[in-house]
Amino acid sequence: MRTKPQTHRAPFYQRTWFIPVTALAAFLLGLLSGYFGRPLVSPGPAGIDVVAPGTPGVDPGPGGNQEVMSYLIQETRHFKGDASAPVVIIEFSDFKSPDCSTFSAGAGRQIRETYIAQGQVRLGYWHYVSLGPESQTAAEASECAADQGAFWEYHDLIFALGAQGVPINIDSLKLIASEMGLDRGTFDACLDRGKYTDLVQQQTALAQQLGIANTPAFMINAQAMLGVQPFESFQQVIETQLAR
Repeated sequence: MRTKPQTHRAPFYQRTWFIPVTALAAFLLGLLSGYFGRPLVSPGPAGIDVVAPGTPGVDPGPGGNQEVMSYLIQETRHFKGDASAPVVIIEFSDFKSPDCSTFSAGAGRQIRETYIAQGQVRLGYWHYVSLGPESQTAAEASECAADQGAFWEYHDLIFALGAQGVPINIDSLKLIASEMGLDRGTFDACLDRGKYTDLVQQQTALAQQLGIANTPAFMINAQAMLGVQPFESFQQVIETQLAR
């Protein structure tokens, strides 16, 4: 094997180009790692007491909750209802949760029929995975459906089938996509490669950071409502907000 002729070179720390070139390399590496490692959900405001535990339906006051509500509205990916609605509800939910299914079929349906249809309420969905790997997969599957413009239809079908006792697993999630007429090749590729794994985990982590311990939980304008509640409880808060 041929070898290159030996030449005398100054030690690397004596070369005039070493410091600027290595500094530039470090700078570029930092930019790339920052870009590709950036969260899909931007970090929430630090030190804000957002969803204070307490009596469901009791307004914890404006202050920090109002700031966080603005943040949640900005970061929520899926809304149902008029963008100019005076009342905004952010729902923290898990597709495997029986209580979340109860809300969707009960109070959630009545809110849609009574207020969302009239342009008075806008409902946003925020992932909070709390019941294991299948909850995570279901949340990711809903985002894959959203890629094809079908988040809410997919959302409704998951909860409806779960309420009927249909197991919510990767096979049934893909079958739902077929039944809806989604492009299965695109949907399966999205789900199988974990396109939305990080996003769902980040939304869950932020919800935990806000002090949410169980699903469903809600922010109604800047007011917290925790747990399964009858429609009348939501109605009371919504009507109070509409009167302001």
